[in-house]
Amino acid sequence: MRKLQKIFAVSATTAMTLAMGVSAFADTTVTYHFYNASKWDKVGAWVKQSIDWKDDCLPLDKCVLKDTIDGTAPHEPIWPGATMEAEGNDWYKVTCTYTDFSKGSMMIFNNYVGDSVATDTTSDADIAKIQAAGITTDSNGKHQTPNIMIKKGSEAASDYYINYDGNESGSLIVIGKSDMVTTTPPANYPSSAAPAADGTADPAAGTTTPAGTTGLHHLNPHYEDPAAGTTTPAGTTAAGTTAAGTTAAAGTGVKSNTNSPKTGDAVAVSTLALAAIAAIAVVASKKKVNA
Repeated sequence: MRKLQKIFAVSATTAMTLAMGVSAFADTTVTYHFYNASKWDKVGAWVKQSIDWKDDCLPLDKCVLKDTIDGTAPHEPIWPGATMEAEGNDWYKVTCTYTDFSKGSMMIFNNYVGDSVATDTTSDADIAKIQAAGITTDSNGKHQTPNIMIKKGSEAASDYYINYDGNESGSLIVIGKSDMVTTTPPANYPSSAAPAADGTADPAAGTTTPAGTTGLHHLNPHYEDPAAGTTTPAGTTAAGTTAAGTTAAAGTGVKSNTNSPKTGDAVAVSTLALAAIAAIAVVASKKKVNA
């Protein structure tokens, strides 16, 4: 029996160790959101897995790739890397897949301009290839951020927000050590904008619809006070949004210059009638008891 228990314990430990190893190196999808403070026409992302600039983890379908010497499928991206997708308000994003995010990462965001002369990352053949893809090649026109690093084992989220200030003179930005990089959306990120308040103009389009005024009879709220005038129409939207055309609170004016109840007052009138009948019934029952 003890032997069986020992075998079971060893097997369970082995299974747990293998499971932990698999989960530790599972693919991790990370999205980088970059603020284009310099308002570059296009934005590129050069992202490497690990802090020693090894192992590309760019989305290769968004890159121009080098041809390999042995004729196999191209796999290594050419500078300026992957094109980033515009999110609005000068923010851009790119999503990368890491096979082992615990190694950290190095990245550079740039204005998506390639080299016009051969360098350590670009050959003459590479230059011809990116020119054929329609990418500008002008070494003097290149702009980029300082190197940005996620330290080994310091990964914290699936989204990072690089609120870049446009300063290209720095040498290194370390995620977790700089206020420029956060794991929560900063105030100038598009989805962080507060919705418009009730009764105010929609910032995207449309105008303000004024709130309705109230004119009520002093004895019965279902009749219009003669001084109130006509009914004020309800606002198009009850609360300000960035999608609706107009915004305002609903109007509260009512309409009628007679003492006859409106069609919409049927429930209130029937309720009053039932209350009167009930009162008469109570009085009648009391009289019967007293008799």
